[in-house]
Amino acid sequence: MEKTFQKWSRRKLAGTVVPLTGLLLLSACSSVPKGDFSLDLGIKDRGVASWYGKEFHGKLAANGELFDMTAYTAAHRKLPLGTMIRVMNVHNGKSVQV
Repeated sequence: MEKTFQKWSRRKLAGTVVPLTGLLLLSACSSVPKGDFSLDLGIKDRGVASWYGKEFHGKLAANGELFDMTAYTAAHRKLPLGTMIRVMNVHNGKSVQV
């Protein structure tokens, strides 16, 4: 009787663990769909924008990546790295997301 219970327990465990492991591996292969995930929090801040020129191009940035002066990037004292924001020129109404 003890051996029958052990076989039953192993089968039940294998029948649960194997499919769950497969699902876990499949989910690890998935990717986040691309799209517009914008969320307007209604937070507005006013300040002065500046830019970095050739002397910083190719140098290490705060996030550990190389700075690309042709890319749309921004830095802020309070917002965490990776935050996406919309910057607007109040004189002409043009804006860009960085």
